[in-house]
Amino acid sequence: MGGFIPQRISISGGGGGGSSVSGSGTAGEVAYWSSSTAITGSTTFTFDATNAFITLGDKTNTACRHAISGRDITFLSSVSGTPATINISHEDDTAGSGAGTVHTVAGTSAGDAYTLYTVTAGSSWITGLDNSESDIWKVSQGTALGTNDFFWINTSGKLFLGATGGAQFHAVAGRGFDVTYTTSGTTAYYQLVHTSNTANSGAAVYLSVAGANASDPFIGMNILSVADMTFGLDNSVSGDPIVLSRAGALGSNNVFSVFSDLIARFGNGICTKISTANVSNPPTDAELDSAFGTPGTVGEAFLGVVNDNNANTNQYLCIPCGSVWFTYAGTLAV
Repeated sequence: MGGFIPQRISISGGGGGGSSVSGSGTAGEVAYWSSSTAITGSTTFTFDATNAFITLGDKTNTACRHAISGRDITFLSSVSGTPATINISHEDDTAGSGAGTVHTVAGTSAGDAYTLYTVTAGSSWITGLDNSESDIWKVSQGTALGTNDFFWINTSGKLFLGATGGAQFHAVAGRGFDVTYTTSGTTAYYQLVHTSNTANSGAAVYLSVAGANASDPFIGMNILSVADMTFGLDNSVSGDPIVLSRAGALGSNNVFSVFSDLIARFGNGICTKISTANVSNPPTDAELDSAFGTPGTVGEAFLGVVNDNNANTNQYLCIPCGSVWFTYAGTLAV
């Protein structure tokens, strides 16, 4: 800001004697009244006339704070092609030497602490603490919190996305959405809830891929370093069967597959319910009702096996039909 040249300030009154004010300062210093009759330059308030730059305060003074009273501070720029910015910078690279902005209101009966973003003749968005709703932090469309709230986090750390009564779809861009939970003894879960008990008020998860050349839409289940299960549509197989695999991918160690004909194909056999009982030869309806339940209860597609508890002498395949049972006796292998 140029050299430091001692100055004398002298203000003299006109005709009739008048009065005079004197003082001293340095080039670039903004003068202030140090007494009722003296004006003095301030080393903590300077003006660079060449660059139109004002410096307020001593940047090395750790106790220095500046208060501006009034309703608003407005920064206006009319320079085309350059942004108007507020820059807060800390020049010291040590622990605790941060830079930030603080929005504070007087208490729970006051208004909100917020930041407003506006495009003239366009849209407005606002972020901040909604003091009228349990200090929830919100992102809202408009000029006030509490209307058109699209994203918010409550003081328990629970996150909400979208208007509660809205019909919006929400897109998360990126390769994955990962929820990691570390609290012992409780379950990490993903839950969809529809609160209306009316027709068509369902809850669903949709997995979709782009086409026949894409990979599989699937759900993977894993116990770390122990076992994997995968369930989904095998897009690499003609007919796109629904598949359950005992592996980390579909197509390997398939437990079952179901194609458009709705016939289940099992990769390694079927194990059905087995009852061990000392039954008649053949078993009676009452004995099978006791072993499995009534035909009306288990359903006509049920299959059961009875071991007659007589040193494996007889085995029976049991199939319900209507209100009665049919049995097929096994033949001992030799």
